[in-house]
Amino acid sequence: MSDLSTVLPSFPTASFTKTLHSLDHHSITTSELLSRDVSTLAKLTSLPVLDLRRLAAAIAAALHASLRNTRTTSLAGLLAQPRCASALISTLDDDLDASLGGGVPAGRVTEIAGESGAGKTQLLLSLMLAVQMEAPRGLGRGALYITTEAPLATRRLAQMLATNPVLRAYNTVHRGLRAVGLDRIASASTPDLESQEHILAYQVPVMVERLDIGLLVIDSVAANYRVEYDRRGDALSARGAELSRLGQTLRGLAEKLDIAVVVANQVADRLGALTGVGLTQSQASSYGDVGASQASRDSTSTDDDAGGGLPEDVPWGLPTASAQAEPLPIAALELDHQHRFFTGWGDDPMILGNEGMKTPALGLVWSTQVAMRIALILQPVYVQMEPEDDEYGDGRERGDVTVRSSWRRFMKVVFAPHVKASSCGVSQAVEYEVVAAGLKAVVQREEEEDEEGPAS
Repeated sequence: MSDLSTVLPSFPTASFTKTLHSLDHHSITTSELLSRDVSTLAKLTSLPVLDLRRLAAAIAAALHASLRNTRTTSLAGLLAQPRCASALISTLDDDLDASLGGGVPAGRVTEIAGESGAGKTQLLLSLMLAVQMEAPRGLGRGALYITTEAPLATRRLAQMLATNPVLRAYNTVHRGLRAVGLDRIASASTPDLESQEHILAYQVPVMVERLDIGLLVIDSVAANYRVEYDRRGDALSARGAELSRLGQTLRGLAEKLDIAVVVANQVADRLGALTGVGLTQSQASSYGDVGASQASRDSTSTDDDAGGGLPEDVPWGLPTASAQAEPLPIAALELDHQHRFFTGWGDDPMILGNEGMKTPALGLVWSTQVAMRIALILQPVYVQMEPEDDEYGDGRERGDVTVRSSWRRFMKVVFAPHVKASSCGVSQAVEYEVVAAGLKAVVQREEEEDEEGPAS
């Protein structure tokens, strides 16, 4: 019984040397000795039944004693114990890590939402390289990249691996199997929902165990759902059920396998709610007030004059407040107002209206499935061109022209379990830029310029 030293390391074997040697010769394990009939084992090993019973009783008594000596902790004691901080995956930039509370947490589902060109895939590539590093920057494990659109950008990964100073310094010290490389990144393609569900349910758990995966990336989560479902009411209901099931699957993978699940999500333009024909709610409410006063005046007139016209600024066909069956809903309870708390856009009090506002795809149902949402926000930079005299040779002078010259990128935490959210637009967000080495905070670059001092 070679496994006895593992099951009971402190068991006294001196009194049962001959019996243990015979059982080991016949490949009898400890569990078989305790569960199988003693007479059957005696015939198989040619040992006395009394010796086998004596050994089984001694092992059972030792197991009971080890259980009694195990310290038990009450539920109140478990709740009072401080919770262990989950492992974090770095973005390979200290300023960006600080804004994310140290990085992307393991055991959770994290979403990265942003417009096209904001750098979502660049951030995912950085995480897939960083997860291979040992703590505190990584988990010392590999990454699995599941794509629904474009294939894995291996050339970009190689460029980041060759130019990022953090990765180069790490590979200088850690060589061989412990070095960060492309061979520790696996990829799979899911062109439709059926293959996506199959891979997540059956192949991902096997690959995590065989390849020691610590990071699961899905780029992007909304692509297949946009193709499979249209915008009808019944289709949206079915899509909501599928999204809930996907969220449950991803959370189960993150918690049971102790991996970080990071998904990229696209955004859509946010449109104002229309309560009338071509009117926003604020406009309709003002028109309703005007209509109410008009209705009160009309009530004192004759039947021929009753309903004698709406204000000139009210479009034809818009009902007045007296004709509406129900009052307008409370603005604070509407989804348009609640968007600011979970989308990442619309929480700046200095910006009025929905111009430039975005909403992560898949709606509110999907927002409840993720533990952390990171918003990558693009803001245009406008410059004013100097006027040029007779630029087109037609004898006319042109005035100043404002054109968009570039974009500024900001990273903010919308909600997370381990770090405070960044509110008030981009005032608390971190500006970054996409360089050859990956993502780099602009604040860090400005500090380096200040340390160098003015050029002589």
